[in-house]
Amino acid sequence: MTFEIKPIPKGKDHPFTLTVNGEKVESPRHMVLSSKYGEVYFGMRPEGFAGWAYREPGGAVTLPFTKTPEGEIMVGLISENRHNMSSKPSWCIPGGILKPGESHDAAQVRETIEETGLNTVEAVPLGLINWNRLYHITSLDIGDGLMTYACAIPFSNLEEKDGHMVLRDDRKIQGVKPEAILTFFPWRQAMKLSGDGMGIATIGLLIAQEL
Repeated sequence: MTFEIKPIPKGKDHPFTLTVNGEKVESPRHMVLSSKYGEVYFGMRPEGFAGWAYREPGGAVTLPFTKTPEGEIMVGLISENRHNMSSKPSWCIPGGILKPGESHDAAQVRETIEETGLNTVEAVPLGLINWNRLYHITSLDIGDGLMTYACAIPFSNLEEKDGHMVLRDDRKIQGVKPEAILTFFPWRQAMKLSGDGMGIATIGLLIAQEL
């Protein structure tokens, strides 16, 4: 079944109002907000109730991980100012949405290099997911969604700084100024620290594969 949001039938009550340029539209029936990065839809959902949903071109996230000499799995996260998540910096997985015409594989390499300086060309896919099952429109059966990746790196590529294990500078691509410091935590600690649903899901997929 194709997911399609249609106009709300006339006379059907719903609790939504729409404000555009400061002007309130009472009882809107249908809306589409479009850009090259996707669309936001409002109207009658296929489930039979009024609501909204959004479609993006897909995304990719990459979880760098390592194993300590004792065999403990540690995963790499970055601290980001995600004001839609929290007023404080949040520990997140590297990644982002696809650029027009970009593949998942290319996006995960680009995003991780930009954000951490780590080249993850050897990362392996863990699985395709929908990261918000109520509002995010995907077609997982045809490869449309968020692709999760894991990239194994040697424990020797890390060093301790300020009480944390971080990626060594000489293991980053030279000439690239990363947006954040890739910091490694034991995987259980990382799942408790992060409020990033994409990151938590990817950690779970990794652990299911490694344990």
